[in-house]
Amino acid sequence: MSFTRKNNCRSSPTYSFFGNGTANQAIRPGDLPVAFPATLRVLHVGSYSMACEPIGLALTALMEREKGQRLLSLDPNVRPSMVGDRAAYLGKLHHWVELADLVKFSRADAVFVLPNGDSRDLIERWLGCGPGLVVLTAGGDEIVGATRSSWVTVDVPHVKVADTVGAGDAFMSGLLAWLRDSGRLNGRGDSQSLGRTSWRQCSRSPRRWLPSPACDGERTRLLERR
Repeated sequence: MSFTRKNNCRSSPTYSFFGNGTANQAIRPGDLPVAFPATLRVLHVGSYSMACEPIGLALTALMEREKGQRLLSLDPNVRPSMVGDRAAYLGKLHHWVELADLVKFSRADAVFVLPNGDSRDLIERWLGCGPGLVVLTAGGDEIVGATRSSWVTVDVPHVKVADTVGAGDAFMSGLLAWLRDSGRLNGRGDSQSLGRTSWRQCSRSPRRWLPSPACDGERTRLLERR
């Protein structure tokens, strides 16, 4: 259970989490499905559950088992209030990035991981760990997508923002839906192939549109207000 406090329409909200008796304390590695159908091409993990045990152990075991079997997508979506031992968490995060084919993170995530560093330094570091595509969102500023061979920036259109709750999830679902609909999810966890084709093609779209994951045939802009 979580409670949200909006600070203002353009800043990140403040969250309070209550996990006693919830799935975060119930799901263990032994609860994982024995196998997934071949039609499942993508697994996406992230958010504060990764920092909670035993579900964090279960999700890590899931990524380790499925690496190379299907594409693994990660959005750490760091919630500092849920992180007890920062050094231990950063060690886990590094391992998750090594396992992932696609990583999306926000400027707020970067501040937590590298308090005195630059967000783009973190992109370079993570690209060297294994992902084929790393995407950085920064609220109303441009979005950066990077592969080992190229970097692309995408401007964010100006819109009236009511609040930012769920903005990162909306962006991530839109990106994954676009990758699926454009035929760039081969289901094998091929990081290099993903990096070569996906972001380069997205950057060529003249208006930076992505398909809505909820409505076939409709289009939604590539937005992120995190």
